[in-house]
Amino acid sequence: MLIEFWEHLRGFDKWTQTEAKIESSKIKWYRGSGQGQKDLSRNLIAWFDASGQEHRAQYKVHEGSPLFQFFEGQTLVVRYNPASPSQYYCRDLLRSQIGFFLKQALRIAFFGLMALALLLDMVIHNGHR
Repeated sequence: MLIEFWEHLRGFDKWTQTEAKIESSKIKWYRGSGQGQKDLSRNLIAWFDASGQEHRAQYKVHEGSPLFQFFEGQTLVVRYNPASPSQYYCRDLLRSQIGFFLKQALRIAFFGLMALALLLDMVIHNGHR
């Protein structure tokens, strides 16, 4: 699978896997670009390294992400860097970010193609007059 290959290239497969607990989860409303209001979830997670020291990090996901459904007290799988345990990687978070990016890119490409088609239509029809 592509994601495992990418994780191997980046070295994440060598990082220590653990569970992170969601300590807080807040939904924020924001105005999308011409598409009404959107939801954004800001979550604070905590995990313990091999020595028992606690680490915290925050992540944000949009409403289309499976992680958007997570709430306080739930856990998710993360990997942390043994050399620097405050650095973490979460496969599900990466998937959510890629999914959001691809949706935005497809939306831009679609509207760009529509604008190009309209422009070509105008050029063709004006050229036949």
